[in-house]
Amino acid sequence: MPKQAATSSGNAARGLRIRYRRHKETSEISPLIKYLLFGSNVILWLFGFFLFGVGVYAWIEKDTFTRLSNLSVIVFDPAFIFLVVGSFVFVIGFCGCVGALRENTNLLLAFSFALGIIFFAELALGILIFMYKEKVKDEVKQNLVSMITNFA
Repeated sequence: MPKQAATSSGNAARGLRIRYRRHKETSEISPLIKYLLFGSNVILWLFGFFLFGVGVYAWIEKDTFTRLSNLSVIVFDPAFIFLVVGSFVFVIGFCGCVGALRENTNLLLAFSFALGIIFFAELALGILIFMYKEKVKDEVKQNLVSMITNFA
């Protein structure tokens, strides 16, 4: 006799209990690695927020909003650099944080891609600075003197 799908009302009439299997949620990542990545990205996220806050404070204190006509100086302005770096680190930390916690592969790929870009940019910058040591030294000295005189 072939087995037929039993309905819940038919089982209830016969006094049978239906057992439902719970599927155990399994993770592909070890919880230790997952929460270590999450914790380190929370610190990175807060650091990015702190850098952004320092940039906003420095920009307001210097009264940069009234002197926006001089855009050539804004790119090398330390307050602007803090704003850009802080917001970039904040977004990277957010992607790593949420990606690790929710095991979202898209956010983790964006996080690792951004870290790879940063790594190779630092490597290229270090090589270029080593190759053009004297020119970089002269340019940095000239720009620092210029920033110090324009800061006040």
